[in-house]
Amino acid sequence: MTHPGPAGTAPPAPAALAAAFSAASGYPVEPVPPESANAGFKDWFLQCFRRPAFTIEMGIGENPLPMTQLPVLCRALRAIMTAALLW
Repeated sequence: MTHPGPAGTAPPAPAALAAAFSAASGYPVEPVPPESANAGFKDWFLQCFRRPAFTIEMGIGENPLPMTQLPVLCRALRAIMTAALLW
């Protein structure tokens, strides 16, 4: 899932970029949960630089994720990074 940022801090175009990430990776775009809003590096970046920033949560299960998931996660991340470069 991707979280484009809490309301009021996200710059104007993150929805289009989040949609591109979602289309490339198959991960859905979801809103920032209230308990996570304004609590991390992404939120600091949004407030200071007003540029798109995302949290991409990958994998299934508890941390640490098993190494057997690495190939699938790398493919999804490669697709997301390619979408970012093409955006």
